[in-house]
Amino acid sequence: MKSTTAFVAAVLALPASFPGGAYGATITKSHNDVCVLQLEGEIVAGDFERFMHLAATEFKGVDGESSSADTICLNSPGGSVLEGVKLAKQFYKQGVGTVIPAGAECHSMCAIMFMMGIAQGPEVNFVNRKLHVTGTLGFHRPYLALDSDELVSARALPIAHDWAMEAMMELMILANGQVPWSASTMMRPDLIQLMLTHVGNDFYYIDTVEKAGRFEIELFGYDKPTELTEERSYYVCENSFHWQVGLIGKDTDYADLVQSVGAYQPVSKAIQDKGGVRIYSVTSGDAGYSEAGCLIGQKDDYFLGCGFNGMYNISLGLSQCTLADFEERSQWLSPLAAFKPSTPIRMLAAD
Repeated sequence: MKSTTAFVAAVLALPASFPGGAYGATITKSHNDVCVLQLEGEIVAGDFERFMHLAATEFKGVDGESSSADTICLNSPGGSVLEGVKLAKQFYKQGVGTVIPAGAECHSMCAIMFMMGIAQGPEVNFVNRKLHVTGTLGFHRPYLALDSDELVSARALPIAHDWAMEAMMELMILANGQVPWSASTMMRPDLIQLMLTHVGNDFYYIDTVEKAGRFEIELFGYDKPTELTEERSYYVCENSFHWQVGLIGKDTDYADLVQSVGAYQPVSKAIQDKGGVRIYSVTSGDAGYSEAGCLIGQKDDYFLGCGFNGMYNISLGLSQCTLADFEERSQWLSPLAAFKPSTPIRMLAAD
């Protein structure tokens, strides 16, 4: 009969199936330019101490502004919840950025650790987690993995249940950690919900532009758009609204919208191109019974925007604005927002 200790250990794992099986994680100094340390393999007891020992010598801490240079690359199928929670807590507390490099996979407990990537500083704090467009990030809920057909002692069940509930509570506390200077949490509630509806090898993957944008995951390894066009300004407006709300569940398509209404009223039109600033007026697809639209501009190589969406009662920047006060009322917008939201992120990979 399986021992109580062994059974509890099985409950507190977030396993995943990979060819060739899983091995204990190795934590070493990185040999690439996107992170300082790297963690590869299954997360097991002792990994936290190994990380702390190496971080003490390799991480530099706050460089005068923030700890953003202290980063760790992740390539792991997951593993021990207890050990992963300790690592994730430390990332958030210490200000460790997380990276999933090109071709790497981060599943299960590794995905939660990834979401805790952050930069800390005396005056500047921000989320610091980056996913290469050819990397894989997958979420699922904790589940019991027994490695044999042995019977389990009934006395072990309540102990394992309590430990499992405590582990889930720790995960929820981590997920609801505050994003600095924001009303958002490190893991949005809808991501937690989606994670809990996927079990075993049925993962919820961050595989589209919309998912990465909604869950505040920075992508790299793609050519960022530098020129604003009518189509791109439309997507910037729509995505910047919708990512505040949730996954919309419909395929926002500029070409289809232009075909249906563009002949009567342009959905995006240039209204200024001078002084180094190009600005488009965009009518959101949500417009109709309520007002919904943006001014989207480009200054140098970045995008700005302001506007209001009455359907969801949300604002962009300082809400509605005019050409006269555009720069004062607008906010910086992610270049990722310029893409069609259903675009698979792997399609963005730079040649």
